[in-house]
Amino acid sequence: MKRRLASVIRKYAKQVDICFDFGCYQLFDSIRFLPARYKISFPVDDFPHLTGEMRGCDIAFTVSKQILKKFSNGKCHFINHGLSDDFAQVA
Repeated sequence: MKRRLASVIRKYAKQVDICFDFGCYQLFDSIRFLPARYKISFPVDDFPHLTGEMRGCDIAFTVSKQILKKFSNGKCHFINHGLSDDFAQVA
């Protein structure tokens, strides 16, 4: 799977500047193999198997304070996330 994905990217993209990892934790343990100049981890969902590993990324952002706690200080940055009133009531 890793080789195929890297091959498709190389074939159709001349250069990948930025790659976002939104949490393909079950498929890949790291995204180091992807040919991108800059890699950003952006875990949005918390799972028991989500650790504070950078997974080959240069920086990490999250909208969850629970996820933020899993990373070493300075490795992950919190970004506020807006919710519509319907979702805010459930949260």
